[in-house]
Amino acid sequence: MMMMMMMYAAMACTWIGSIMQEMLMVFHTSVVIDGVCYGYVVMSLDAKLGINVYYFLFTYCFLLFVFAFCYGKILVVIRRQARVMAGHNHGGSAK
Repeated sequence: MMMMMMMYAAMACTWIGSIMQEMLMVFHTSVVIDGVCYGYVVMSLDAKLGINVYYFLFTYCFLLFVFAFCYGKILVVIRRQARVMAGHNHGGSAK
């Protein structure tokens, strides 16, 4: 039950976070010209560069770091568990 709740919370946070991020960007860089709304128009070259760097760091580098960190922690726990299990084996057969 707790796992399902955490899964739904993760999905909700992902959706809400991405919507908030994109809506703030769209509202600040949109312009209406002759009744037509153009998104991402009012943005300087420095702002475009900053947004691209931000997207690269937080959608690629940060996720890669989190994956490597968590995978490393999993490997440490598996090695520790293997050592504990090896310590229980006293050379006799298990019957």
